[in-house]
Amino acid sequence: MIETPARIAFLKKIHLFFGLEEDDFALLAEELDELIVPKGGVIFEQDVKPDAFYLIYTGSVRVVRRVERKETLLATLVKNDYFGEMALVAKRRRSATATAIADTTLLVLSRADFEKLYKNAPHIKTNLELAVRSRQLARRMNFKWLRPDEVIYFLARKHSVVLWEKLTWPIAALILPL
Repeated sequence: MIETPARIAFLKKIHLFFGLEEDDFALLAEELDELIVPKGGVIFEQDVKPDAFYLIYTGSVRVVRRVERKETLLATLVKNDYFGEMALVAKRRRSATATAIADTTLLVLSRADFEKLYKNAPHIKTNLELAVRSRQLARRMNFKWLRPDEVIYFLARKHSVVLWEKLTWPIAALILPL
């Protein structure tokens, strides 16, 4: 059993919870259930209704989407990563299957507790929405350099006008001497 102080220390390492007060960390730590999943154990299946949000305390998880007979690896998640939030935020079925690829200890926040946290903590809502949009954008962009064990939590793009605005002076400085 993971003690409350260890849970609080773990939660403080996760960027999603940045901005929570000490009391909020303690309440959240108490609401989390512990789930031990053996290597090869399925945490949730694709196309099922979401029932929880998961934080990886130890171990690693593979997230795979199945389309017809083809499987696509979406992410390999490790300690301090989280998953399962996208279906809860969008209120839709799971878009992938999550499987433990090593003996894994998860801290699980039930759907009801997740929704309560999501409504009552505006900064967490903002952090989570940003993480969801970044993950979706990263999947669409399909970075070739991204290793299977790397996860994108934040991805920012600026409008092309901003790029040209920033390049105007350097280009002018290069052309002017010519």
